[in-house]
Amino acid sequence: LLALAAAVAAARGDVAAVAALPRAILGDPDAVRRLLDAVGPVVRHRVRRRLAGRREQVTCMAEDVDELVQETFLVLFASDAALLRRYDADRGMSLSNYVGQIAEREAGRHLRARSAAKRQGETLAGVDDAATADVASGDEGVEAKLERAEWTAEVLRRLRAQLSDESYLVFELLYVRLLGAREVAAALGCEVQAVYT
Repeated sequence: LLALAAAVAAARGDVAAVAALPRAILGDPDAVRRLLDAVGPVVRHRVRRRLAGRREQVTCMAEDVDELVQETFLVLFASDAALLRRYDADRGMSLSNYVGQIAEREAGRHLRARSAAKRQGETLAGVDDAATADVASGDEGVEAKLERAEWTAEVLRRLRAQLSDESYLVFELLYVRLLGAREVAAALGCEVQAVYT
């Protein structure tokens, strides 16, 4: 009975999400809110489940889950909501499951980045710890980070002006979001060779 109730609730959430999708893609704030409210529980569940299997890499579960939920929403709406525009109900997947897969990929990317940092000997301090250390040491780390962020934004702006929408999306997914070529191909619904090309 509980499983049936959960399935009914999920179906209702998906109906609400699909109904809000077209206007959310166009940037309507109310539709975006309805869409995020509908798929938010699925995103949170998928992220938590993905992180729970790797607790040794997770510094603070609640904060990491919240951060990755927000990151997933940003990825969904990046590049004029390109990933949301690619959703196709005719492929047999519900919108909630589609968004859930993207959330799991983001969580996997997060874990891979943490694993790579750990292998290179970097400490995995939380954001607040790192900011506090910079301020306490009198280091200009925060300013340097801000400059690097501004430089990165300028490089991305120039790339955006030079590349087609599709090429820029592939670049962003590969080099900014650090997804693998197979993940990008799955997200975009194309062959891996097309991603390499």
